[in-house]
Amino acid sequence: MGGECYELFSPIQALRLPLCSQFLGEPSYYMPAKDEAPKVKHLENTLEQLGDNVMFPKYSLMSRQKAFFEATNLALDYDFGATLLEADRARNEFFMRKAPAQLLAIAASHPGRIEYNKTNPRAFREIVKKCCPLPGDMKSILDAWKSLHGSKSKFPSFMKRAFEDRLGELTEYHAGKYSKAVIDMTRISHPKREVIEATKILSPLMKNGKLPLEDSAITWEKHRSLGKTWVETFDAMNGRIPHMAALRNLRGFAQSNPGIEYMKQYCSMLLSGVKNGKQFPFRYISAYEECKNASTLTSSPISVDREAIKKKKGYIPKEKPPIKAIYFEMMEKCLEECLEKSIENFPSLKGDVMVLSDNSGSAHGACTSQYGTRTVADIGNLSALLTALSCTGKGVVGVFGDRLHEYVVDKSKPFLKQYEEISELGKTVGGGTENGIWIFFKRAFADVHAYSYDHLFCYSDMQAGHGQLYGFDPQMDTKYEWNRSVSRGNKYIDVMSLINDYRKTLNPKINVFMVQTAGYNDAIIPQTTYRGAILAGWTGNEVVYADKLVDLWDEVEK
Repeated sequence: MGGECYELFSPIQALRLPLCSQFLGEPSYYMPAKDEAPKVKHLENTLEQLGDNVMFPKYSLMSRQKAFFEATNLALDYDFGATLLEADRARNEFFMRKAPAQLLAIAASHPGRIEYNKTNPRAFREIVKKCCPLPGDMKSILDAWKSLHGSKSKFPSFMKRAFEDRLGELTEYHAGKYSKAVIDMTRISHPKREVIEATKILSPLMKNGKLPLEDSAITWEKHRSLGKTWVETFDAMNGRIPHMAALRNLRGFAQSNPGIEYMKQYCSMLLSGVKNGKQFPFRYISAYEECKNASTLTSSPISVDREAIKKKKGYIPKEKPPIKAIYFEMMEKCLEECLEKSIENFPSLKGDVMVLSDNSGSAHGACTSQYGTRTVADIGNLSALLTALSCTGKGVVGVFGDRLHEYVVDKSKPFLKQYEEISELGKTVGGGTENGIWIFFKRAFADVHAYSYDHLFCYSDMQAGHGQLYGFDPQMDTKYEWNRSVSRGNKYIDVMSLINDYRKTLNPKINVFMVQTAGYNDAIIPQTTYRGAILAGWTGNEVVYADKLVDLWDEVEK
């Protein structure tokens, strides 16, 4: 970072990162709910200071939606078919929903679509079908079209035929669970009579607005609403509750005191669903913490304002008993295995990796989205641990704020135990600044042998790759001060200069990834330098991206 940039990536590669790491339409920390362009004058000044270090400056001056629209159209102009395949990949490999739907809607109105459909009959139609594993995905595509055009008018017929194809493969369970979306999409697509009759699902659903289902096809929500206990619901579902629902209700199931055998069966079901469950790793952490807080092992249970709940809901919910210790031990082991299973297919980064994780005050004080409960620090610490474990050599998590604590990960130690230890360290680093980033480089320059890493990651809610991080160390050389700026006695850290000197003195080919965990407007398209990239998001797949980028950089330098 600090030298001239060269545009190594095709438009397809430029689109891939935001497509698979950005939750379109989801407001987050530092990101307004309204999709609007950032303040131009401030950004223009910053971009002028950065010069050639920003590869895609024009995207910094656009709204998130506009930047995604522009990037998608450039990719479609470059290779229409390859761009469509990216939608399939984003939906089915990275489990993104809104972004692939938006891409397909943009592609459907792109000038190259008609010619592509002529030369590749049914190809686009098949991609749309693949991108709709859930009935709600069809509605997302239609909503994306309406957001682009203002109405459903002129919605392409091939899209309707793709919806018809998907409706023809509808299961009873999905028809019951997503009946409203299925009815709406049936009315939009007007499937042929033979399709409706062949499914034996659409006809009664369209006539009656509901579907008579076998017990095994009725949703777990319906069983519970009928007054069944958790054990009765589990039996009625033949021990096959959808993975996310099973994870979300793990605490409730245990609190119902189901018995040892049923608890074992439930945990076994949960573990078997990980591979196809398509859940981000942090979901398992959330479930673990909820269960721990509700267990008899918690010395100080979370207090609940029951009067506030009554005011909001109109009633006071029944107080649930704590989870028995014997149940919690089983649940803890299960969630540990779920986490390990969810990351077992991650690629291994060759060599040693240092992963800096922001635990400053702002990272602890804000959630990753408007309706989320996980803080930026939570996500950063989890992602940092995942990254540090995914290397062939030494993995270190650098927990930073005012200070820096280095935590060497142990691949033989339980994941949850290490996560808790890292989180506890995060409470001790001081929250006033991000001075710990400077401390890491100061230590590296003082001990080049101990701090020579092959990969450097930084998970932060601030623009770590763009400077503007506070530091207060009097030993900081002025050449590492961002634009010689000072705020309340704190210096701004010039991260690019630090990395540039690290390359000169320690490892000229260190791979650097700055991961913005709070979704800035200018993170929609990553600014890329020599062996460095700014990524956005917290899907748990950062290592997957990094591995592919490293392979690309290695290939370029052969």
